[in-house]
Amino acid sequence: MQMSDDILTTNSSYDLVIGGMTLVETSVNDLLNVSLIGDTRARSMIIKHSSIRLKVNLLHGVGLISETMYYDLDTMAEIRNRWAHDNPTPRFRHDRIKAMAQRLSTFCDAGQDGTQAFRLAIRQSTAYLDQRRQQVEKVKNQGQIVRQNQANLI
Repeated sequence: MQMSDDILTTNSSYDLVIGGMTLVETSVNDLLNVSLIGDTRARSMIIKHSSIRLKVNLLHGVGLISETMYYDLDTMAEIRNRWAHDNPTPRFRHDRIKAMAQRLSTFCDAGQDGTQAFRLAIRQSTAYLDQRRQQVEKVKNQGQIVRQNQANLI
């Protein structure tokens, strides 16, 4: 918890974007881990070796996240890629990044700057993903109870 608090309160845009997206990707991975069934080796390969954009696409494709959340997470991943690969490192005040941050429709209020929107996006998207993970776990646990009860009847 301390690491997430440090990331979300940092004054460094680089640490916010790169560290924040690490938190988001951890939540994405956790949701995938409880959602995907079958071969644990295949699940591990998807989680360890796929880009966050591919994972988010998969979550949306199977109906685990809303379309709005899909587009917001994809935009956040795009912003993260700009920070990781552009030289010089972009800033939220740059027009291109500012425009991307304003596409964070779930999180961005009119007049809110990109840094504030991105910080809020990290907080709310991880909360959303963690809530979805808990819902999936609950459904899976209920299914296991039903199967156990059916087995006991036989």
